[in-house]
Amino acid sequence: MAVSNPRLPAERGFDAADEIITTHVGGPPTSYFIHRSVLCSSGHFFKTRLKPEWSRTDEAHAKLPVQEPDAFNLYVNWLYMRGIPLTAPDKDDDAQHRAEWKNLAAAFVVGEAVMDDPFKDAIMDALCAKARSPKGATLWAVMNAVVQTLYDGAPPSSPARKWLLAVFIHHAPDDALDPNTGDLPKHFVWDLARAHTDGRKPLSVMELGSGAALKCTYHSHGEAEECPLAKKEG
Repeated sequence: MAVSNPRLPAERGFDAADEIITTHVGGPPTSYFIHRSVLCSSGHFFKTRLKPEWSRTDEAHAKLPVQEPDAFNLYVNWLYMRGIPLTAPDKDDDAQHRAEWKNLAAAFVVGEAVMDDPFKDAIMDALCAKARSPKGATLWAVMNAVVQTLYDGAPPSSPARKWLLAVFIHHAPDDALDPNTGDLPKHFVWDLARAHTDGRKPLSVMELGSGAALKCTYHSHGEAEECPLAKKEG
């Protein structure tokens, strides 16, 4: 029997006796209690917000009043584990899969708020993996909500918007743009029309392979930059 390797990169460790930071998320707020070194290990927002010169009181805390608590909880999981917990692709619970799509979209917006590109890259990998899974089609029941979340909370240059266009162009069912199923943001409809007419269609999520270039198609880092997730895995 093969013995599993328990080793992790040294930078994945943290001081369990470190100061606990209270982070209030959403409204009414849900409170999260996170080790300072973990909270400041990736996103620029917390690294800056928790500097002594930015603190108005002696109490160490931070607030994200407009973010979704469940999505922030996914971020906390990623900070500690450097992985995204996902429902098993063969689990026959469509309601859970639909809720997970919406939470992943909201988590990407959290990544924007806390300025954490590696986390956003991990969310994009999770979205691509879920789209390729046996339950990938559950996305379409909540696609309008996913589009609305990402177009409200992600900038025009966002890889999440690019991913949405790829999914629609290559995988949309015939009724995906049925006006009776709900309103899509007009900027998304415009982007979709432009992508269809300018001849530069994005890659299908099914085309993404294990090669580094393709694997990073929907990441935030530049093409010439080393993938931060590859560093974490090393």
